[in-house]
Amino acid sequence: MNKFLLTFALLASAATISLNAQAAFWDKTSEKEVSEFDSLSPEEKTERILKANDSNDDEKLSKKEVDFVFRVKRFNKVDKNNDGYLDREELIESYEKADSYNKNKPQPASN
Repeated sequence: MNKFLLTFALLASAATISLNAQAAFWDKTSEKEVSEFDSLSPEEKTERILKANDSNDDEKLSKKEVDFVFRVKRFNKVDKNNDGYLDREELIESYEKADSYNKNKPQPASN
């Protein structure tokens, strides 16, 4: 997966992007890629996101290294210590919360 797709997968799994952004995401990402990413552990998701986005290899993400949609919608919420970077622990915690939310959210009734 490329940097763009991984960033959107992060947003989708955190259930924070708008319907328009979700539509754009699905236009560029296969169901298999999304399903594969969603099935990873928070640690594995973090490793993929860091590998795809950490351009200076400092093992944290600056606002310049993440997608614009993510910066607007999630960066400050994930950056718990407000240092302007997303470190490994903050990313893992974010994925753990997203995974917990996604497991516990109500499912639509089937007809």
